[in-house]
Amino acid sequence: MHLYIEPAHQLPIKTIVAAFNGAFRDHAKPLQMHEPYFHDYEQAWDLDLTLSSVAMRGHKPLGLSLVGRRGAHAWIAGLGMLPNWRGQGIGTQLLATTHTVLRKAGVKRVTLEVHDGNEPALQLYHQHGYRELRELLTWQRTPADGPLPDPPARPFEVPAQEVAPYLDAWEHVTPTWLREPATIRRYLQWSNVMPMLLRDREGKPSGYLLLLFDHPRKKITILDMSANPRVRIIDPGRHMLQALYLLHQEYSTLLFHEPVESPLNRVFVALHYHVSHRYLEMESVL
Repeated sequence: MHLYIEPAHQLPIKTIVAAFNGAFRDHAKPLQMHEPYFHDYEQAWDLDLTLSSVAMRGHKPLGLSLVGRRGAHAWIAGLGMLPNWRGQGIGTQLLATTHTVLRKAGVKRVTLEVHDGNEPALQLYHQHGYRELRELLTWQRTPADGPLPDPPARPFEVPAQEVAPYLDAWEHVTPTWLREPATIRRYLQWSNVMPMLLRDREGKPSGYLLLLFDHPRKKITILDMSANPRVRIIDPGRHMLQALYLLHQEYSTLLFHEPVESPLNRVFVALHYHVSHRYLEMESVL
């Protein structure tokens, strides 16, 4: 039975989800997608199944290339194979197919993120002309990391529309795809996401947090955070993270894809967060 590459939009969603989960369940940061929520991610990440591909053998998925698109910029959300099918050239076929499809669609630039310890993936991308743009840090803090002092100011939960105006205005570094305002605006529509706004002594907004709670596992993912560029980002950043600890002391806290040049990294270090994973943002010009 031969292997073939199938356009993702011609396949059932359950097949795409099975390919994604099989390919990424054993990665350094295991990624799993649940079929009922696939369309939420599809909208938030601007996934385009007409540009995505799945490697198939009969009715079984062996791997996939899942792609998002915003204008002439595409993003590879995930390219991977099931463990038993790695090292057989399937990734090369998927990436070559993806580039061909993207060129035909008028895409000029492709970006992706890869774990800095994933040598086979790094080699594959380098061979196909990708260059490294910058390092991205995943920050984590657990209850075992100890208490934090009470903050002088605290953020409060607010309606999504109160945070939305600051997504573009308060960018302190160029964000990755998962932290671009287009993505964050979609997250604000999710029922399990909590927007929080910090105000200064005069009542003016000075910072925001966007939180995703996993109560069964006592985990909080910071989907995004930023501060008014007119103030020192370190102060509101510190106050928001201290308040988050005060409100949820029994929870672990995680934030993905903070660029290494971000001034927020100084805040995470000062509050005893640690880097749990390092990724490289890579780019190819088609």
